[in-house]
Amino acid sequence: MSLGNLLQLQTIILEGNQLTNDKTELEFLTALTNCPSLNTIQIGYNPLDGVLPRSFMSSGNLSASLGKFHASGSGLKGVIPTEIGNLTNLYWLSLAENNLTGEFPDTIGNLRNLRRFRAYDNGIQGGIPSGLCNLEGLYELNLGNNKLSGELPSCLGNISSLREIYLDSNALASSLPSSFWGNKDLLVVNLSSNFLYGALGQEIGSVAALRELYLGWNNFSGDIPTSIGGLQELVNLSLSMNKLDGSIPEKLET
Repeated sequence: MSLGNLLQLQTIILEGNQLTNDKTELEFLTALTNCPSLNTIQIGYNPLDGVLPRSFMSSGNLSASLGKFHASGSGLKGVIPTEIGNLTNLYWLSLAENNLTGEFPDTIGNLRNLRRFRAYDNGIQGGIPSGLCNLEGLYELNLGNNKLSGELPSCLGNISSLREIYLDSNALASSLPSSFWGNKDLLVVNLSSNFLYGALGQEIGSVAALRELYLGWNNFSGDIPTSIGGLQELVNLSLSMNKLDGSIPEKLET
């Protein structure tokens, strides 16, 4: 019996098993497109070793119903299909710890309801799609440990809902735009292990809610901004392995 016959199915959780797949694509996902009320699919941490089928993301049924898709650590390979932009009801998308390659499709910018997007620990290349800045409800963005290059999008600072951003262990090469610190409610920023350069800028001290700031293993230069003293909620601060100079401020501005 096909899973697609379970027409009342709303949630399917199969993660953390030893489930396998003997096809190039994960065809069982396409079967699930027959389930008109399906809201949650969790298949992570299984050795599925397959490609995400485009047909799974092209279904009119799922575009209206699917809210959570968790497939971390499931051996996904190939590229993220452009059709992912059809799943406009998604609020949680986790593709982390897989073998995904290629670039992020621009259609990710269509996922206007997305709150958490995790795609860390893959081999994804290219730049960070500017379409991410259209996701006005995004709370967490985690794209760490990929092969991303190019500039840090200045528009990320315009996402007022964003609280956690992880872009560490990539190959991003740009200065830090002052507008990046436009969101005063950021809680965690991890930009470590990239090729970011230039001065840190006094604007960094305006993010009053910041609790964790990791900027180590880059090429930042100049003084340590005294405005960091304004980050009264800061618990973890890393500026290691950069090109900062001058004296360590004895008294930071508050």
